[in-house]
Amino acid sequence: MPKILATIALTLLTSICFAAPPPKGERSEYLVTEEAYFQVKRGKGVNYQMSFSLRKEITNPLYITTLFENPSDKKSPLLVQAVLQPSENVLQVNSPIIRRIKNSTEYMVEVQLFSDITRTQLLGKHSQKVLFNVPSEALRTFGIETF
Repeated sequence: MPKILATIALTLLTSICFAAPPPKGERSEYLVTEEAYFQVKRGKGVNYQMSFSLRKEITNPLYITTLFENPSDKKSPLLVQAVLQPSENVLQVNSPIIRRIKNSTEYMVEVQLFSDITRTQLLGKHSQKVLFNVPSEALRTFGIETF
């Protein structure tokens, strides 16, 4: 039994989400932000965790490009592509791992929605700020590099 409890505790400690004051859930023509936060992963870094609800019914797939502000280089956003099928009404997008981040800072995420697979016919955009605000002691404990 103690071994099981230790395993559960270790699992919880190696991947934790810190809740900063939630950002205002933005609304655009196609999306509304449901969740926007950073997940801290012990010894690895952090990543954006985003969830959006679709505001309009769609009859064809939407081709999504999400641009996450790169804390190390604002001119080189982190890019994730996805496809939202007509049967889906929730879009969940997570960024790649970020190794260095500035604490107590808001970062921008932009979701671009396209009607075509080549992503040339832009239907709309959705922007959301995400606050990274984690106690310094926790960042040290989890081995997250800040600047």
